[in-house]
Amino acid sequence: MPVFSRELYEVRVAENSPPGQLVVRVSAADPDEGTNGKVRYEYMGTTEASVQLFNLNAETGDIRVSGFLDFEEAETHELVVSATDGGGLSAHCKVHVEVLDVNDNAPEIELSSVSASVPEDAPPGTVVALLSVRDRDSGDNGRPECAIEGDVPFRLTAAFADHYELRTSAALDRETTAEYNAAYSMWVSENEAGAVRLGSVKATDADAGANGRVRYALVREEGEERPAVSVDAESGDVSVVRPLDYEEVRAVEVTVRAADGGSPPRSATALLRVLVRDENDNAPVVLHPPADGGAALGELVPRRARAGYLVAKVVAVDADAGQNAWLCYELAKATEPGLFRVGLHSGEVRTARAVGERDAARHRLVVLVRDRGRPPRSASATLAVALADGFSEGRLRASEEAPAAEPDGRLTLYLSVCLACVSALFVAGAAAAV
Repeated sequence: MPVFSRELYEVRVAENSPPGQLVVRVSAADPDEGTNGKVRYEYMGTTEASVQLFNLNAETGDIRVSGFLDFEEAETHELVVSATDGGGLSAHCKVHVEVLDVNDNAPEIELSSVSASVPEDAPPGTVVALLSVRDRDSGDNGRPECAIEGDVPFRLTAAFADHYELRTSAALDRETTAEYNAAYSMWVSENEAGAVRLGSVKATDADAGANGRVRYALVREEGEERPAVSVDAESGDVSVVRPLDYEEVRAVEVTVRAADGGSPPRSATALLRVLVRDENDNAPVVLHPPADGGAALGELVPRRARAGYLVAKVVAVDADAGQNAWLCYELAKATEPGLFRVGLHSGEVRTARAVGERDAARHRLVVLVRDRGRPPRSASATLAVALADGFSEGRLRASEEAPAAEPDGRLTLYLSVCLACVSALFVAGAAAAV
């Protein structure tokens, strides 16, 4: 019966690892001969979620990343692999996968209280605003540091865990600087439907009654186009009014005015920056080989080609950004899977071993191009490959309908004609000699 080299495999893999990355190779040996000693691997008692994330090769025992690992969703995965020989005997082992955190989440700052105005005679140490900060990452990646940029008379004081007070650090002079504009940053996913609340801006007024009632509005120049965001006059809630496309606009900046109900009204302004988060809304586009009337572009490979011979290079692009545009290539289908391989990141199609005389004359390969978005989007490219003893042209046209594994009919016809001609010449020569 099969025997695993280990009962427990413990491995680590970084979150966001690309599909196809090798995690571990489990190995079981069987002393029997022939079919009884041939081992096949499969999962048993493993959750469907883990099966989707890790692909197990039934022949080699290779476990590779096939989904998107997110430390914030699951820090560990438990896999159970069984090895079964041709006689039906089996054994199993466990694979413990630890997902390593990667700094893939930006810190988030939330202002919980902001004073609209500060007297210029306010003593140093006066509290101007309260804010909190958080980061979804773990360890050092999840410990944000807050600091004030620029030469301004303010400082941050830690109040308690991840909460800070913004205080004045020096005397204020209205005649020198009349205002310091606060800035709000909010995120919205592209293509988000209108009327989605992103957050809110807040201003306070120490006056009572109507003099202390604050209303919010966007500052707009005359004739300016209606902005893509709106601010509720009463609550300060910020919403998008129409979907935004990351490929067209990366950020929207507007100025928000908070005014009280006094006469004359007093006001303060703040900069509101809405950043558009890229979504995986574009599939990869294959540039080479080009699609041409449904026909696949063919490649000629010499019969004496060794392992590593460059057959072709698949080139694709993705209009998205970040990991949504990171592409990986894999061989999805092949007439003879063991003869060709595809570079995971390069898209180069090469021979995986030396070409043999028994290999079919024609091959059809389907290369899958996939991005790393959530969910991933993909495209495919089809290559027709012909094996030849010698050739002068680098390319040929191959019908997509032609059987991939059958010998080249045209080549067979040429050989038959040549053989008939040689036979005819031989007969004619023999007759002349007589």
